[in-house]
Order: sequence, then C-alpha cells, then structure tokens
Amino acid sequence: MGVGPRGPDGPAARAARCFHFALADYYCRVQGWTLLREVDRRGRTGYIMSRPAERQPDLLVRTATAPIATGGV
Repeated sequence: MGVGPRGPDGPAARAARCFHFALADYYCRVQGWTLLREVDRRGRTGYIMSRPAERQPDLLVRTATAPIATGGV
C-alpha cells in the first residue's frame, strides 16, 4: 500500500482499500479512517484509506499455533 514507516501518518499507520463507496464512507465516519485518495482500477473506483495504528487488546487473533488467542500486553 505504501503506508508504513514513511507513510502519511508517521511510523505507525494502517492502510486499507475497498471498492464500495458506502463501505468507505462507513469506515471514515464510524471507524476513524481518513480517505487518502480515489483511484481507477480497471474501470472501478477504489478508495484508499489510512488511520493511525493502535493496540486493540480485546481483539481476538487467530494464528497457526493458537486457533484463537486474546490480545493484550
């Protein structure tokens, strides 16, 4: 995506893209994403978004060694 150590939001950033305006709008309004740009991908409009990375200790994480593990510090 090009967002990372030298991306628009500094060292800790997340990036996402989607092809549905309503979903991109939801991400921006409700989940705190910022729309960076709209791009044309094979005749479809793609929405490139970013937001600062942050810890999510209550997020369930699935890994190969532990089917479901809780986050935390």
